[in-house]
Amino acid sequence: KNISSGGYGFLLVSSRKELETIVSQPHYLGDRLLKCGEYFSGEVLNEYRIELSKRRILIRNVKKTITDKDIEEFFGTYGELDSAYIVKFQS
Repeated sequence: KNISSGGYGFLLVSSRKELETIVSQPHYLGDRLLKCGEYFSGEVLNEYRIELSKRRILIRNVKKTITDKDIEEFFGTYGELDSAYIVKFQS
């Protein structure tokens, strides 16, 4: 089983309309929800990072047996989450 929290890739679409269609809906590959978003660079990227950092929460003291789904279900009771994942380290 792959214990990575996830990699990334890029798509190059032929029009803005296709981009908007793709990023406006959820996409699952197998049982994994892919996070698709517009690619940012330069100052726009810096602004996005600042905004993201204001919404990110660090969770500590998590047992190794806890899964991404466990975290999503537990904290999802407080409202909609954009993402929930546990960082796994191979030993």
